[in-house]
Amino acid sequence: MFEGYSGRLLIALSLGWLAIQIGRNALPPLLPAMLAEFSISPFAGGVGLTLMWAFYALCHYPGGRLSDTNSRKPILILGLVILVGGFLLLSVARGYLSFLTALSLVGIGSGLYFIAMRANLADLFADHRGQAFGVQSAAGNFGSVSAGGLAAVILSLAVWELTLVPAVLLSCVALFAVHRWSTESYSLLETELALTSTFRRVFEAEETRVLLLVYSLFVFAWQGMAGFLPTYLQVSKSLTPAKASLAYAGVFAVGVVVMPLSGAVSDRLNRLWVAAGALFVCCLGFTSLLLVHSETLIYSALGLFAAGMMSYPPVMQAYLTDSFESKSVGGDFGAFKTVYSGVGSLGPAYVGLVASYFTYTAAYVGLACCLLGGVFLLTWLAAHG
Repeated sequence: MFEGYSGRLLIALSLGWLAIQIGRNALPPLLPAMLAEFSISPFAGGVGLTLMWAFYALCHYPGGRLSDTNSRKPILILGLVILVGGFLLLSVARGYLSFLTALSLVGIGSGLYFIAMRANLADLFADHRGQAFGVQSAAGNFGSVSAGGLAAVILSLAVWELTLVPAVLLSCVALFAVHRWSTESYSLLETELALTSTFRRVFEAEETRVLLLVYSLFVFAWQGMAGFLPTYLQVSKSLTPAKASLAYAGVFAVGVVVMPLSGAVSDRLNRLWVAAGALFVCCLGFTSLLLVHSETLIYSALGLFAAGMMSYPPVMQAYLTDSFESKSVGGDFGAFKTVYSGVGSLGPAYVGLVASYFTYTAAYVGLACCLLGGVFLLTWLAAHG
């Protein structure tokens, strides 16, 4: 898996995703401090996160399409350069406008990078896509664990901006590694986006439309839940800021273990049934979290939720890339991901809005209903596939 040209690129691409996840997933634990510093409401903070995820979604299709018609390398490099700029601006932001601009740049950079990265891995590991996606995703989750741990330490120092330094440094290392190890050229050709024909081709099958609905429900629930999880644990479960940050990091620690395992299992078993099982476990854990109050049960529910939630993406994304034609996999997967990521980007704004008028628990109940609907739809699809 890590040997030769393919192995080196797997390491380089995973390093870039590690940097992205460190930076992005440091934001939820830091959000209470940011709300206080910028004197903004939970809804305004949620709008910032939604803006980041919206730009992330919007850049999937053009990034994938450009990487199909040219090479993957220039899109990967461009994404990393914009990402570094976004993290640097966020670290020096002193007002709400610069906060929103920085998050937008982070969304654009990570959106361009993600699809080109996934398409490149699909090219390199045609026979072991599930396992390759799992390894790369696990690297990102290791970054998320690190982000939560860093946030817990740095919040005690009252200098939240320091959390972004590792993300900037690792992004630069990944940029150099991709530049050095990838043998693809930097040439760019004039590219027609062909939006209409691509979306018609991707979504003409009923199965694909059902999968899109399931993934949209999943991502909406995940983005809404993750964006405010440390805040929810402090406000609704009475955990300290440090414990809430570490619990948040623990969700991703579980992912480091289960993502490669679920990907490898899906290479051998029916991917739809594996994905349906993962989503059921995710829903069960999330519902349990709403009902329990002791610390031990809170951590147990989060662990169950994390095991299911982190197992789902590599399995389903391997299934989707198997379904698309190899010559257009970047653009096709980019079109699919643009839609579900766009829907998912509304999750933080939804939670922030409901929490501002009611409670975080009320917002989370709505997210649990989204997951339950996804379980029923995916189980139906697996049974009739």
